[in-house]
Amino acid sequence: MDKNSVLMLLDGKISNEQKFMLNDKLDNISEEKLKNLPLIPLKSPILAVVFGFFFGWLGVDRFYQGSFGLGILKLALFIIGCITTFIFIGVFILWALGIYVLIDLYFVYKAVQNDNYQKISQMI
Repeated sequence: MDKNSVLMLLDGKISNEQKFMLNDKLDNISEEKLKNLPLIPLKSPILAVVFGFFFGWLGVDRFYQGSFGLGILKLALFIIGCITTFIFIGVFILWALGIYVLIDLYFVYKAVQNDNYQKISQMI
């Protein structure tokens, strides 16, 4: 397997800037490491965004990405918001959570790409 094939397999899993940096590193690695690169279990940034869009209020996107602290925070905000809706403060918590979930779609996408790049860099 050559360098260009590996970069094509990584398309969408890492950003274009990271592919550019990885391109230089791939020139200097052994053929054995190059063959093992496609075997690294990488996560899909698109799947993380889909999880975030449909289940972001439960923190599923962050659990998928590996940020368990942020996933628990989102889940806790949702539970607290639901419990306190009867005293009307929960409505504000749920509105804030909704805004946070929408903004976090971008950040979870970038976080999955960065995590994938870190896994590849460690393998090289």
